[in-house]
Amino acid sequence: ENAAPLFSDDYVLDFTPPPGSAPPKSKFYGKYTGIAGLLEWQTYCSEFDFSSFKMEGRSAISPTEVLVEISYIPTLKSGKTTGKRVSDVQKWTVVGGKATAFKVWPGDYAAANDLF
Repeated sequence: ENAAPLFSDDYVLDFTPPPGSAPPKSKFYGKYTGIAGLLEWQTYCSEFDFSSFKMEGRSAISPTEVLVEISYIPTLKSGKTTGKRVSDVQKWTVVGGKATAFKVWPGDYAAANDLF
């Protein structure tokens, strides 16, 4: 219910691996729809330590879309880490004041996937 004011009912979160990549070892990588899908994905986020997360920049590419570059050191709460900072690109789509889509292009999917 807290997400409803911010996300559309048909919200699409796409954090699928790049084409040709190894299959994901965690449900963190996948495609989720609706608010229920967003909440499910957030449970998989709890595996990670996001203390190194930084937003590096953002740029509007249309009236409804923003590209965001983030960086972080992939680290699980268990302490397992890649030890190197990577950058991802995200595309947020917002229509009528609500997020309708979120797409991530991971900077080093293979290294992060190998943490599992």
